[in-house]
Amino acid sequence: LCSKANHTDAGRFKVARGVKVSRDIGRVLEFDDEEELSVWNGDSCNRFRGTDSTIFAPLMKPEEGLWSFAADLCRSLGVEYEKKTSYAGIPAFYYTLDFGDPKNEPENQCFCRNYPDDCPPKGTMDLTLCNEAPLIVSLPHFFKADPQLVSDVDGLNPEEKEHGVFIIFERISGTPLSAAKRLQFSLSVMPVPEVEVMKNLRTLTMPLFWVEEAASLDKSWTDMLKKKVFLIIKINNALKWITSIFGMLGLFGSIYMLYANKQIATTNIAPTT
Repeated sequence: LCSKANHTDAGRFKVARGVKVSRDIGRVLEFDDEEELSVWNGDSCNRFRGTDSTIFAPLMKPEEGLWSFAADLCRSLGVEYEKKTSYAGIPAFYYTLDFGDPKNEPENQCFCRNYPDDCPPKGTMDLTLCNEAPLIVSLPHFFKADPQLVSDVDGLNPEEKEHGVFIIFERISGTPLSAAKRLQFSLSVMPVPEVEVMKNLRTLTMPLFWVEEAASLDKSWTDMLKKKVFLIIKINNALKWITSIFGMLGLFGSIYMLYANKQIATTNIAPTT
């Protein structure tokens, strides 16, 4: 399975089919014939976790999050459950993304180039070790990042609706109903005394550009999902209640017949002298 964007080959994925264990469906086993990365300063950051983001297992628990491997960022990312919601009348869960704090969160410290002296700010990720480019990735306008990054640059106004990453997920079928992936790429700027035009630069993280990929199921797909998934669930629930009612009626009928037969047997016993 090859994942492609703009006709660029992102690499070769080997994923589980989930034939024996349904929860393994789509789980990344290898990328470019490697069972783990060799980019970061720790096994937990180099380990593949989740799918390639095109498929998810059904019946995922909210506390598990939704994990996928992003080849362009050389890491697995997990969106976290935030709240219950609905989409086109379909009950769903709302998940959001946070890059975390590499310096202060043990599970993210292996994303530092040299912990604790050289760690990216909260809500950002240093891509230098990933693609040898001096870029910092974050959510657009440094949403959910260190407030100092926002105050260092004029014109930034981080808002969840415009700059957050989210997935609206239907857990029974394992279907993303609506999702938006937004990433900002920035450059670490600092003064260079040897260069006249750069010797007075301030030390800051300067946004260069941000990209957005988004998709939402239209009415034809949501109607099909309602018919094929939720109609079956409703029928199943109705049959469950009908079966339960008839079962209870049968139980009470059996008890009544047992009691009635016992009473008849007692009446027919002749008294002895």
